Formats: sequence, C-alpha cells, structure tokens
Amino acid sequence: MKTLYVSAGLVLTEGTDRTFAIEQMTELVEATIKEPGCRHFEVLAHKEDESRFTLWECWDNEAALQAHFQAPHTQAYLALDLTRVAYIEKLEAMNA
Repeated sequence: MKTLYVSAGLVLTEGTDRTFAIEQMTELVEATIKEPGCRHFEVLAHKEDESRFTLWECWDNEAALQAHFQAPHTQAYLALDLTRVAYIEKLEAMNA
C-alpha cells in the first residue's frame, strides 16, 4: 500500500471571520494529527491573499483519509462552513 499525500486549497467562505477560522483550523489540526494513519496534517496561510490557505496532509493510505472525514472533529469543522475547497490533489511518491 502506498502512502497518500494530499494538497488542498481552502478559501474562506464569504463573511467568515479569519481569526475565528484560523482558531478552528488549529483545533482541527491538533485533533487530526492524533488520528490513526495520519502522518502529517498542516494548514498554511497564503502570504498574499488572507482568504486562502493550503492544507498539506500525509496518510498511511486512502482508508485512513476516508476515516478522517468521518471523525467527529472533522464533521464539526465542516459543519461550521468556514472554508470551501478550491482544489484537492491526491499524490504519491514517484519512487514508491
């Protein structure tokens, strides 16, 4: 089974308070990095556009990623509707 890497672009939804969104994303990161199968989970803020973020993730496999979407902390974050997904890229190492 190959390690799964994910890069995702997030954009604040209209009317969302950026500070509150960052607080919630930070809580999501803290909970997600404790999940089985999560090797790395990080949200980065864009320097030139305060409404945009990039999510870098690394999972043991697709099953671990899918379990992440069912986790209570992920469901709670998504229910807040603070960000929308602009893109998702699923990647794998070329030498794996």
